[in-house]
Amino acid sequence: MIATEQRGVGKLGWITLAILSFAYAVAMIDRIILTLLVEPIKRDLQINDTQFGLLQGFAFAAFYAIAGLPLARIADNRSRKRLIAWGIAVWSLMTGLCALAWSYWQLVLCRIGVGVGEAALTPAAISMLSDLFPRSKRTRAIAIYASGGTIGSGLAYVVGGAILQYFPSESTLVLPIIGDIRGWQLIFLILGFPGLLLAAVVALVLREPVRLNPKTTVKTKISADLIPFLSVNRGLVGCMLGGFSLLYVVTYGYLAWTPALFIRTHQVDTATVGLLLGAANMIAGVSGNILGGWTCDRWISRGSRDAEIRIGLVSAAILLPLCIAVPLVSDVQIALGLLATLIFVSHFWTSSATASIQAVTPPHLRGQLTSIYILCTNLVGFGLGPVVVGAVTDHVFGTPEAVGLSMVVVAGGVIPFVLVLLFILRRKFEAAMRLAEPAPFSPNAE
Repeated sequence: MIATEQRGVGKLGWITLAILSFAYAVAMIDRIILTLLVEPIKRDLQINDTQFGLLQGFAFAAFYAIAGLPLARIADNRSRKRLIAWGIAVWSLMTGLCALAWSYWQLVLCRIGVGVGEAALTPAAISMLSDLFPRSKRTRAIAIYASGGTIGSGLAYVVGGAILQYFPSESTLVLPIIGDIRGWQLIFLILGFPGLLLAAVVALVLREPVRLNPKTTVKTKISADLIPFLSVNRGLVGCMLGGFSLLYVVTYGYLAWTPALFIRTHQVDTATVGLLLGAANMIAGVSGNILGGWTCDRWISRGSRDAEIRIGLVSAAILLPLCIAVPLVSDVQIALGLLATLIFVSHFWTSSATASIQAVTPPHLRGQLTSIYILCTNLVGFGLGPVVVGAVTDHVFGTPEAVGLSMVVVAGGVIPFVLVLLFILRRKFEAAMRLAEPAPFSPNAE
């Protein structure tokens, strides 16, 4: 049976987790709101689905991922709380500036800024949580953190839908100094302010936890440097990054185009779509995060060496029929029910995947390895998922109404590869965890 750490979690751990979860919620609101505004933005900026896919996917994800590497190195060596505070301030400011964009490339530049700011959060946050929570409790902590993002995704739809009920996307408002803006631009302006206040709270309230001694956590045959670690563990890390990145292609592709699916196929108005998807994300998504994290920790406490990977493997197998069924169902209520189930399963595995990185990585490399994981999952998943679905719609089917078929094609083509990679990864991960040993733990802060 694998040895597990006997660690306590102090008050600092739970306070830090609460603040970071709230920060992740704000980040996801600013990130996801664009998906609800696909039709008004396409109309006002005169762009197609492929261009919108690049806007909500690659323009954000590429710079989010690339900026994450140097920012993660800062997180591994400098104050993580200061890095998070600056990141929140940057992405919130750039979200507000989206309200001033009247061309496609102006909006692209603003989204790049949002991506760079948000890149500071998760590597630093996961590194802090990994120092505060032992492996037997870590997946649950990461699941709670991830639930903050899930709640934020839901709130993006709810808040956006509510604003559009009072200020329709095609309406024009005249504001002092700013001048004329559309309803969708007003949403960006409103969402930019809370993050600026949060940045100040993080800087003043959050405390930096003590980093664990990297030499006492895991037995390795490698040096403490990043490149040797990746070289020796290339099979393990490669399957991990490849499998989970491809699974994100499917889940991010669905997240990006689900509003358009219900607007175009089922003729549901944008405001109603926002409220429905918001409720589904907050209920089904949070439930998936929490139950997935609890299940993984439960399996680990019973001695499982491959719990983190087994969660992903089971989830991918269940997602395949759901991803095919949702776009093909003609009844909107049945489609919503299946979508809620899909959202639950899509969130069930994410915390375990993130925790798997922490389980096999020396503590002083966790920020950088987490950033590499984020780089791959975002470049491949968030970067390609929305773009591929949009491109298939434009260039294969040739009509916006076929977005559902595009979602089916992408899911059906990608998930089988995910299953193969995760099956291989499961054995490699189990072998790696045999090297784990207990480590001393102190929840005190510097």
